[in-house]
This record gives sequence, structure tokens and C-alpha cells, in this order.
Amino acid sequence: MAFVLRWERAIGCSGADHVRWRCAVCAAAQPWRDPPACSSIALESVLLGMGLSFAAMAFAAAGLLYPVAGAILQEVIDVAVILNALRALADRRGKASREPFEVGFSQQCRAEHRQLMPEIKRIRQIADRLDRMPGPAARAAVEEVHQFLMEKVLPHDEAEEANIYPVVAKLIGGDDPTAPMNRAHVEIAHMARILGRNLAELPPEGRAEEDLRDFRRILHGLDAILRLHFAQEEEAYLALMDAQPAT
Repeated sequence: MAFVLRWERAIGCSGADHVRWRCAVCAAAQPWRDPPACSSIALESVLLGMGLSFAAMAFAAAGLLYPVAGAILQEVIDVAVILNALRALADRRGKASREPFEVGFSQQCRAEHRQLMPEIKRIRQIADRLDRMPGPAARAAVEEVHQFLMEKVLPHDEAEEANIYPVVAKLIGGDDPTAPMNRAHVEIAHMARILGRNLAELPPEGRAEEDLRDFRRILHGLDAILRLHFAQEEEAYLALMDAQPAT
């Protein structure tokens, strides 16, 4: 039951972020839609997302839905509700024009995601076989992951915050609409620092079982948050950017 409750809490946080995002999308559509119609879509999206999420939590609490399956189901619900909210942008043709948009940002971001994904997948592979690797090889593998994070992932996140997120915030409108994705960047950077600190504190005589548990936990966490973050960016922000007229 404790595991189910933790999973329900995660659903609640995720749902709150997406409710906020959906409402912001509706605000971005105001130049093209009448406010009552946009509000109707926003209300429909919120009720749909909350209803499906509560139903999933009820099944999970009754033991009819495993945590992994529940997490996947929640992501499907989030995507469905986001796509429903994007209907507010569907009739922008012939209405008020917006500033020209440079499509190269989203294309470049997707290309970088494709380049980074093989190394991200490797993080989980290293975590799964860490206890079967010799001490020096295990340390070298974890150091490679840390170097990848510091030299590739964190600069990528910083570039997104400088180039992608301001454009998305302008399109969506509202009060800090990119806050959920910014929080993910903060968490990724925090976990990268923890990984580096644990490497620095590793005793010269080799790793202990406790060290292995810590490294596996951090690596599995990084794998999960990076995969989810990339998927959410492409399903929400980059899809919205692609829908804008090119310069």
C-alpha cells in the first residue's frame, strides 16, 4: 500500500503540471478563438485528465494496476489530454497573425535528442550490470556517465532554456508556463552533482556494497528522468513549436 500511495502522489504532481500547461495552451489560443470556446476546451481537458487519473488511482489502490503499468497509463492520459487541449489552436488560419517563428529550433532540439539517446540508454545498461563488473571497470563506466552528463546533457539543457523555452513561453503565455520542464532540468543537474560527489568520495581500496546500491539508485533515477523529460518535451513543447508558421 505504501508503494501505491507514493505512485499516486507522483500521478498527482504530474497531473497538476499538465493541468497548468493545458490552461496555458488555451491562453495562447485566445487570438484565434472566442474566450468561451477556449474555456470550454480547457475545462474539458482538465476534467478528462483528472477523471482518468482518479480512475487509475482507484484501480491501483485496489491492487488491480501494477505501479509500472500505472505510470505508463498516466503518461498516455497526459498525452491524450494535451492533444485534446491543442484543439484550441486548430482554427488559427484566417485569424489574427502572430510573429514569424523560426522552425529551426525544434528541429535542432530533436536532432540533439536523437544524438543523446544512445548514451542515455547506456546509463541503464551500466546500472544493471554494475555489480558484475570489476571494481576499476565499474568506476570507469560511472565516470563516463558523469562526464556525459556534465559535457553533453547539462549544456543541452542550458541551450534549451536559452533558446527553446523562451519561445514556448511566448507561444503559451501565462505565468511561467515552462516551470515543470525547468524543474526537471534542476533535478537532472542535482543528480549529476550527487553522482560526481559519490565518485569523489569512493574509497581508494574499492567499492563497497553500499556504494553499489547508491550508484545503481542514481543511475536508474537518471535514466528514468532523462527519458521521461525528452518524451515530454517532444510531445508538448516541440509539437507546439512545429505548429507555428515558418519565417
